[in-house]
Formats: sequence, C-alpha cells, structure tokens
Amino acid sequence: MEKSLFDEVSEVVAKHPNFGYYNTTSLHNPELKECQEKAKTQDEIVLAFFQKYEGSNWSPDEVHRYLKLPRVPLTSIRRAISNLEHSGRLVKTGNQRIGSYGRKCKCWRAV
Repeated sequence: MEKSLFDEVSEVVAKHPNFGYYNTTSLHNPELKECQEKAKTQDEIVLAFFQKYEGSNWSPDEVHRYLKLPRVPLTSIRRAISNLEHSGRLVKTGNQRIGSYGRKCKCWRAV
C-alpha cells in the first residue's frame, strides 16, 4: 500500500519537534494548545508537499494554491515554510516567481 503524505513525514516530524505556533496574542491553554497543534499539522502538510515534489522549487503562493487547505491563510503557509527552513528541512533556492499580489516571491525546495 502506498504511503500518504502524512505517513511519509511522520518520522521526520517526530524527530524535529521545533515546528511551532508563534503566540503573539498571549493565548493560554486550552486555546494555546489547539493553535500549536494546528500549526504543527500545517507544517507537517507543507513538509510532505515539498518532499513529495523533491527537487522542485515552490513559492508560498504556489504551495497555498496547490494544497487548497480549508481556512488556512497564505500567511500560515509562509510561517510553515519559515519554520521548515529554520529547522533545516527546506532551503531557499534564489529563484523567484510572481505571486498572487503581482510581486516577486522567493522559492524553496526540500533538502
């Protein structure tokens, strides 16, 4: 049986718990825990996407457009990409593409 996107990255995520939610609104449990879990799941999904298309360059706009995650804003995709870059899972490629706001966006790929 073929692995799903989530199965493919479960071991990677388990070994690297630094995926995270930035608590800029000073939330407390249980709301904080819920937001942390959502952010972790979004990071896992974005990582799985990049790993599935290993070797390809993707901008945050493209990832957002292809994943079509319900009620997930582009800013959450950008946060996930930043987290994954800082944890060494993604690397900025130097390539740029025109994004949804008509401006150049940087691209990343899986390491």
